[in-house]
Amino acid sequence: MPLTPAQRMRLALAVAVSLLIGLVVAALVVRSGRDNARTRADAAIRSDVATDANTVRTELVDQRTAAATTGGRVYAAADVARAPISPDAAVNARDSGTATLDDEARPVSIVVPVYRGGAEPANTASRRQTIVAYRVVPVQLTSTLSKLRPSSGGITVSGPDRLVAASPRAAPAGARSFAVDLQMRSAPGWSVEVWRPNPGVPGTSWLWAALLLALFGGFGGVMTWLLLRVARSEQQVHLLELDRAVVTGLAPMMQRSLDIGDVIPEVSVHLVDRLELAGLSLSTRGEFGERAVFGWGTPPDTSVAPSPVRPERLETGETFAVALARGGRVFGMLRVVAGPPLGPYQLASLSTVGELLGSTLANAEAFARQQELLARLNAVDELKTVFLATASHELRTPVAAIVGFSSLLLEQWDTLPTERSKPLVERVMVNGRRLDALIEQLLDFSRLERGLPTIGDETIELGAGVARILAEQTEIAAKHTLELVIATEDAVVRGSSTALERIVINLVGNAAKYSPAGTRITVTVRVDADEAVLIVDDEGPGVALADRERVFSRFYRGKGDAVTRTRGAGVGLAIVAEYAAAMTARVAVEDAPSGGARFVVAFPVIELRAPVDSDADADADADVDEGRMDVAFS
Repeated sequence: MPLTPAQRMRLALAVAVSLLIGLVVAALVVRSGRDNARTRADAAIRSDVATDANTVRTELVDQRTAAATTGGRVYAAADVARAPISPDAAVNARDSGTATLDDEARPVSIVVPVYRGGAEPANTASRRQTIVAYRVVPVQLTSTLSKLRPSSGGITVSGPDRLVAASPRAAPAGARSFAVDLQMRSAPGWSVEVWRPNPGVPGTSWLWAALLLALFGGFGGVMTWLLLRVARSEQQVHLLELDRAVVTGLAPMMQRSLDIGDVIPEVSVHLVDRLELAGLSLSTRGEFGERAVFGWGTPPDTSVAPSPVRPERLETGETFAVALARGGRVFGMLRVVAGPPLGPYQLASLSTVGELLGSTLANAEAFARQQELLARLNAVDELKTVFLATASHELRTPVAAIVGFSSLLLEQWDTLPTERSKPLVERVMVNGRRLDALIEQLLDFSRLERGLPTIGDETIELGAGVARILAEQTEIAAKHTLELVIATEDAVVRGSSTALERIVINLVGNAAKYSPAGTRITVTVRVDADEAVLIVDDEGPGVALADRERVFSRFYRGKGDAVTRTRGAGVGLAIVAEYAAAMTARVAVEDAPSGGARFVVAFPVIELRAPVDSDADADADADVDEGRMDVAFS
């Protein structure tokens, strides 16, 4: 687990303070060494420049004395403008009568006035009248400065206006330098400057600075190590407390209820708060695979599966999966997305939570199964009670009619005319058939309770078999128009003719019961892929979506006006489902094109035969009572 912000702050502060102190002390040592070096350099420069200035002054005086008597080049006073000297220097030399240093000359020279007669006039006016020429002698200081310059620097001589001479060059920017005035009457403003490079920090200062930094860095390292030890100890205590809080906090939640819908949200919120998760999902595993039941925050990566080796660390945004298992069986999957990184303690807590949740899911599943079984037993018991009451009522009605009409016939047999006795006999026959149908349903119910007998291994041409049953059982839809549509290619299925008869009679009878008299009932036999499909469509109210999952259950009759207006025990469609399953067929209920109900039974095909000859089944056409059977081939 990473350090907490407070722990990181303490570590950073300790390291920063230690390094800051080390840097400050090292900087002071470096600065002190640099200042001392500069002070020593300045002292050496001042010492050198004091000596060098006397030497340069003496050299200039000697050259000026020598130039007063000989050497140089002579320029007539009338042509002084063409001489390589400045006008100021010429005037100064003429009026003073002495050799003058000219820093504006090219090169720097000594200007000596020459008067008429060779002698120097007594006053300035006489000097101006008797000046005849100027002798110009170049100043030579290069060799002198070369001897005087320091080994790691230089020396320069400057006039009032420009540099006169330098060895080896003028002082560069940043150099340590010092200049003194030559204090010569004949060279006012002339100075000597000695310079040395700006001294760096001495190596000893750097060495001391490095030692001090290492000392304070080591101190900071020791402090960091101690603080890390303290922080790790605090973390371990914190993580142990967190693990205890996560695990112990779940116990009362899981014991509070066996309803998984109550437990999962509360457990999830607890985990998110305690572990600061970015996301969480919980799914259960059943016969149809994994099914998500709860999710929060960032969706986890569902491709992540539980690993037998738990990772040491889960980075931010990564997914961790925990199998919710008990007794070797996996009941679900818990996946979490890390907010802050999760360490081994938090991951261990999640594994413990997975074990607890696995036990909870196992208990909840067992409890749910018990509740479902109890509910089913209660429902079956209630439906049986309703069935027996309905069956008793349904049996009593035709029996009472048969007994009543039979008694009337017997009492008035000798006096009752034929035209009046025939309707009574027909009433007896109708109620007898009704009684026979009820008894057949009771027998079906008895068969369901005992378990259906083993279905035979007959091969049945589905289209021909359905046509035969409808031709023989015309009374099941006597008040409706019955249409049979058989595909051009008939299919052979395996099963029992009796089972097929019970399926067809119950489906057509159910359609006739719930659709208005005079409407059309269409029975279709066709082949879809590798299945032979029997379809019964009616023009009744249809089956509501809420009832479609239970409509094939025993004793279930659904809701609605169409159900309440009809009589029945609710076993007909259950018979269809049982016999279809025995023939490895599947049943379904859908919407018919007319808006009524469509019941579908799909049988696996074992053989396809030639198209059906419509002439061979022409005898299936018959008019029965008020209804009619039409057999159409397409």
